Amino acid sequence: MSKLAAIIIAVIGLLVVFFLGMSSIVYGETAKLQERLHNEVKNDLDFDNFVAYQVKYFKSLERTENNGFVSETYWIVTEYEGELTHQLITFTVPNGAILRASSNEDPNDLTQFIFKNSSNEILLDTKVHESYKYLALSFNYNQDQLGFIYQFIVLEESDLISIEVKDYEGDTFVSLVLDIDLDAFDESDFELGWTTEDLEREMNIKPILTEGLMFYIGIYLGVVALLFGGYYTYKAIQRSKIK
Repeated sequence: MSKLAAIIIAVIGLLVVFFLGMSSIVYGETAKLQERLHNEVKNDLDFDNFVAYQVKYFKSLERTENNGFVSETYWIVTEYEGELTHQLITFTVPNGAILRASSNEDPNDLTQFIFKNSSNEILLDTKVHESYKYLALSFNYNQDQLGFIYQFIVLEESDLISIEVKDYEGDTFVSLVLDIDLDAFDESDFELGWTTEDLEREMNIKPILTEGLMFYIGIYLGVVALLFGGYYTYKAIQRSKIK
């Protein structure tokens, strides 16, 4: 192998280590941030950062504490390819001793989220929706699961939206009617979701990336030096034997 070929292979390997290392570090730190945000909801009963992490704009419309639960409903706005999508999302988290399913298949669980419009048309009913109707939703209240529940609908037009949430025994602990006027949407009335800079700050990613990449690159360069050093030492010995 020529020295030029060895250098090219080493550089390509270095680039691969750099990008794989960077992806691994970012993935790991993102997972840590998501765990922290989940814990803020479960332990601090605070949904704001969990919401801000995922949206462009958000506004809390109603927060209630009832029957051992804290619930909060937000108007959230996401953006994809320059297009804004408006949604209503309701969170519920236990704030005391509650009945909850011990498995995802508990047939006695009556936990239910219902969203309706002013015409009494059902926009979401978790007891009939294909994704949820066979699941015991309250199983998610367990600490070894998500620890809380959220459901959302996409807002297509201005309307009065009613939201009802029931617990394991079928008792209603959230009952809201919200007047949503999409035409009156003004971003200045909303909180800003996290930007890329906010995410970097929350994860403190720059020093972690620097330290992590130096570690990976240091190991790689050490291995390369050992391999190539051994290879050329072996070649030198072989040439000396021939002479």
